[in-house]
Amino acid sequence: MGKNENFLIRDTKCESNGQGGIYLDGDVEQGIFDGNEIADNIGTQNLTAGITLSSIHIVSFDTTANPWYDEPLADKLESPHDLLFIHNFIHDNHSSGIYSDGSYCNYYVENNLEDNDKEGLCFDYGSFGNFVSGNTVSRNGGRFRQADADLKRDFIYDMGRLKDGRD
Repeated sequence: MGKNENFLIRDTKCESNGQGGIYLDGDVEQGIFDGNEIADNIGTQNLTAGITLSSIHIVSFDTTANPWYDEPLADKLESPHDLLFIHNFIHDNHSSGIYSDGSYCNYYVENNLEDNDKEGLCFDYGSFGNFVSGNTVSRNGGRFRQADADLKRDFIYDMGRLKDGRD
């Protein structure tokens, strides 16, 4: 979180965490994520995805649970940008594979996103200018591991579930 630039994260494994996998927040730029596996992380909220890119104002560097402020998108410039995500395997997370909350100008190339409980790749809250090419996105969105409280938090509880348990 905060100001980070010019880094490479390659061939790492991030799995079975109590919340999400990788959390990026603030002016994070000029980085490459190449050939990583992010799997089986059990957080169910949007900000606990396999990889989260966030524009939430950082009040404390001791927690990723900083408060969300309703502020104009034009003021959210301290957000992850100019990052390359290539050849990553992101699977079986209890939230999304990749969740972008206001990030911009990132590149998602030839990643494999599968069996994540929410979306494989989600661009939310002012994310713009992102480039997506050659990714495999499959079997995401079943929400089998989502409790009723999770569905209420995502404003979809009232829509009900399918007979097989999916929402």
